[in-house]
Amino acid sequence: MITLLLVLIALAGCSALTPAPEQPQPAAPVLASTAVKSTGPDSDDAYDMIEQANRELFSEQPFVGPPSPPAQQPIPVIWDRLVGGFSLPDCEPGSTAYTWQEWYGNHGDYMQRVMLRARPWLYDILNQIETRELPYEMALLPIVESAYDTFAFSSAAAVGGWQFTAPTARDYGLKINTWYDGRRDMYAATRAALDYLQVLFKKFDDNWRLALAGYNAGAGRVSRAVARHGGNMRSLRATDLKLPRETKGFAPKLHGLSCLLRNPERYQLKLPAIPDMPLITAVNLEQPVDIVYAAQLTDLPITEVYALNPGLNRWTTPPDGPHRLILPAGKADDFLQAFTSTEQPAASAPEWQTITVKSGDTLGSLARQHNTTLALLREHNRLRSDVIMPGQILRTGTASYNRFPGYAEALAELQKLQQGLLPANRTSHRIRRGESLSTIARQYNVSVTNLQRWNNLRSPDRIRAGQSLVVLAPVKPGGKQRYRVQPGDSLWRIARRNQISVESLRNWNQLPAGTILQPGQVLLLAPRP
Repeated sequence: MITLLLVLIALAGCSALTPAPEQPQPAAPVLASTAVKSTGPDSDDAYDMIEQANRELFSEQPFVGPPSPPAQQPIPVIWDRLVGGFSLPDCEPGSTAYTWQEWYGNHGDYMQRVMLRARPWLYDILNQIETRELPYEMALLPIVESAYDTFAFSSAAAVGGWQFTAPTARDYGLKINTWYDGRRDMYAATRAALDYLQVLFKKFDDNWRLALAGYNAGAGRVSRAVARHGGNMRSLRATDLKLPRETKGFAPKLHGLSCLLRNPERYQLKLPAIPDMPLITAVNLEQPVDIVYAAQLTDLPITEVYALNPGLNRWTTPPDGPHRLILPAGKADDFLQAFTSTEQPAASAPEWQTITVKSGDTLGSLARQHNTTLALLREHNRLRSDVIMPGQILRTGTASYNRFPGYAEALAELQKLQQGLLPANRTSHRIRRGESLSTIARQYNVSVTNLQRWNNLRSPDRIRAGQSLVVLAPVKPGGKQRYRVQPGDSLWRIARRNQISVESLRNWNQLPAGTILQPGQVLLLAPRP
């Protein structure tokens, strides 16, 4: 039944498109080594740092767990099992699915990045799919939804690799709070997404075409479209209904990907040689764990630990759980042994000491006085320069903050990642004539790369006057965030620049309506701690 229904998905994507010319076909697929190294300079951009971590994870020891098979035997790779379980047929030339096969196949560099992001998760996802007897093609859904980007945030406020909105996430057991967002936790979100797909399959009378449409557009919207159309629900296709173009093209994208992975040699696509064995282990603990401390115990960079635990909003697993840490399989036992045999530092917030700048103080002198570094003072206080003013309040870590050598630096790096990756507020910017992505990025203090990601822009040049862009403000870690009013400032301008509402700005600063700001006045940009 599943095979038949998936065949019908393919038929839903047919259209009168001109087929692409045939490509030369090498004799066999080409598998790339998993030891992928960075080819560019290091970047201070948080997203680039996570991409670098994805490249380096498992690059030195790609085959962890059971011993590798003898050299004369083929290396078991995940693609053999995945593709061997596909139910969809080949893509017919002229169909929408064929067009997507061509598009993905002709973007080999893009697919390489996607597959490396998928590398830690594929084995677990495929096992979950097999256990539930779902179509193997469902392992490709995160490619369609987010390109396996756990930090993806859509214009519709869907988050994570499986692109859950907050209401649906909570309906399927994913917690969302100031400590943790289960939508970004690939381990938890995979289970929730597959639960959701099973519910949709039953809701739409065992019709995978409508189940996938419901996953993309929402079950309620598809149900209403089905009710308006009438007819036998089991035989309906998404293309029969009044639904968004993206929803109608959702299944053909999935079909095109399956055709590509069945024939990667057609496009000389190099698939990373991901072993068909667990690369990660979910370590369940009975208490919160400081992930900076965990990185020290496992001798891993904090960027790599955070890349595997992207659901965390802070430095620790949530006080109320889940107390789960995802680690490379080869590190889990060593971590547990070290964690259980040593006295654990409390996973409480690092204590902060505030200092008031006096006349004659410099950032360098304050760093020396308080046994810290210029870089950390800048990071902890979000300073764009070393210029400070008398009366300004700065924060610096106390001795308890330095739980072990290098802790402060690693925590600062983690906070920098979280500030750059985790959106807190969303605003819309209407492009004016003469504006570019660069000028808009500078206005909101974000990167051009992130503007492109948030708005699904393939090229920074493809924007037009009147177009609306989604702009996401980074999370501001706890503590007082202050702004000194400049001549010509207004509440509206300050609120817009910092991606907060005027109402919040008034409430945090206890300002009545009609307040006239004075140059030099200091405003809070976040609630008081």
